Amino acid sequence: MAESMFTTGGPLRLPVFFSAVLMAAVLVACSDSGDPAKAAGDQGLAATNGFLDTDSNAGGKSKVLEGDGPKFGDADLAGDGLLWETPDLPEGIALEIAGKPVDHFVTEAYLMGLWSTFASSRPLETPVEELTNEFFADPEALFYDLVRGVLLLREAESRFAEYDKHAFEDYKERMEGAAGTVRDSLIARYGEDGWNAHVERRFRLQLLLDDFQQYAAEVTEEELFAFYDSEILAQLPDPEKREHVDVSFTAMEPTIRANLMKGRAVEAQEKWLDDQLEDVAVVATLPAGLLHSWTLSGPR
Repeated sequence: MAESMFTTGGPLRLPVFFSAVLMAAVLVACSDSGDPAKAAGDQGLAATNGFLDTDSNAGGKSKVLEGDGPKFGDADLAGDGLLWETPDLPEGIALEIAGKPVDHFVTEAYLMGLWSTFASSRPLETPVEELTNEFFADPEALFYDLVRGVLLLREAESRFAEYDKHAFEDYKERMEGAAGTVRDSLIARYGEDGWNAHVERRFRLQLLLDDFQQYAAEVTEEELFAFYDSEILAQLPDPEKREHVDVSFTAMEPTIRANLMKGRAVEAQEKWLDDQLEDVAVVATLPAGLLHSWTLSGPR
């Protein structure tokens, strides 16, 4: 999928969403690993990710802080400046879209960073029950991006039920290399099958984005030069820092073209998805077993 993480509402929103799912899962696994340095390090990396830059505390309960800091709802400890333990994400949350349940891994990873960020924005003395009620007060807005992402994933699974196994193994190897030792934590939490299923989802989404290239308009020479002038030349480092780097238009043109075409493929994908949102029924299982159902009537 697209390499850069999305800014909410931006044109790269959907492809990047599933990278965010992986990163959230990474943070969850690290927070349970018993290695505080590893957990903190990965959260720092996540902060460079557009989707997670406000979700860098994703990961649920921290073993480092457990028992050492104030808890939500403890008014006596509020305002003392200490770190606190983010409450666990409420259990039993589930989503059903168009009559089919959404994988728990996807739902949990999507909510984790949002929940952590939301909790950190509220006063420490806020009771957990009140925190939960506020967070789930508008399920339709809360789950909107997840619904879009899942519809896209299902399309990828439908179009690419069969795929090149060699290409998949190469993709998996590269993804495992990127995950590093965190892969072991993920497998410990979700199992080997869970990890493999996630890699396969990502691979199919990559194939889908590639497929949308056929609907993307070609990039013109004028657009290439305009991007080079505004985004490359205007941001070049000092000459001594680029002494051994070729930043000429000829050298940079293939990369610029590829990135602009990828952006157009994302736009075509988004437009296609907007057309799929009519009459999609969604049912969310909220805390305490409460159900909330609604029907989409197009993009927001």
